[in-house]
Amino acid sequence: MKKIAYTLTALMAVMAFSCGSDDDAGNGGNNTDVYLPLDNGNYWVYDTTTESTDGSADSSGRDSLYVANDTVIGTNTYKKFKTLAAATGFYSGSLSGNGVRLSDGKLLVTGSTSVAVSADIPFSIAITDFAFFDANATSGQQIGSTSGSFQQTIEGLPLTFTYTLKTTAGDDAESLTVNGSNYTNIKTVLTTLTLKITLDTFSLTMLPQQDVVVSTQYFAQGVGVVKTSTDITYNLADFSSLGITLPIPQSGSAHQDEVLDTYSVD
Repeated sequence: MKKIAYTLTALMAVMAFSCGSDDDAGNGGNNTDVYLPLDNGNYWVYDTTTESTDGSADSSGRDSLYVANDTVIGTNTYKKFKTLAAATGFYSGSLSGNGVRLSDGKLLVTGSTSVAVSADIPFSIAITDFAFFDANATSGQQIGSTSGSFQQTIEGLPLTFTYTLKTTAGDDAESLTVNGSNYTNIKTVLTTLTLKITLDTFSLTMLPQQDVVVSTQYFAQGVGVVKTSTDITYNLADFSSLGITLPIPQSGSAHQDEVLDTYSVD
């Protein structure tokens, strides 16, 4: 299986956006009370490991995610996130290059995210104030959702993508140990990308609707995300009986862990 690329949000990254002022654009008060401190210069360094079903896409990496500067998108001021190099992890990739702001306990991201279900199926999703965290949400409560469709040609195939990206609050935990460090007051968020792909030439469903990305982020109070666990999987329809051979692997599956090593927040 060709290497799976982890680039979301809501939620994934080669991000590009055209980005004004909002009272909640900064940290929203005492940093010890928030779950992603947004002061300029704050940074988080993550170790990533990716394992595919057949071992062909196994890899490791290290992402340095940081708050670079204020940026204006529409009428609001956001904090622009960057990584020192191309992101290898799902979470870092989801934020890198995008704008984030805090409003009423919710973290909102605006930008454009490029997603690759496999190296052969890349596409982009535009997002505007997509809520990827809510400090007031209870377990099972939906936090954010965005849906849409678009057409794109890949490997000479005209395709229609229909997607839903959503975030859901998970269970809270008193503490979580990551890389030997203990963090307290943990809130979890489940991010899910549901996708359907239609092969326009033959009016056939190439990828039946399915959850292709399922990722859990663990937010620690006053720190930020300390761990992300992501599964990405897809299974294409079998067109062999119709004499149609797709230039894309029939299926793919991989798991990624993204764990916090060092960080600095004000």
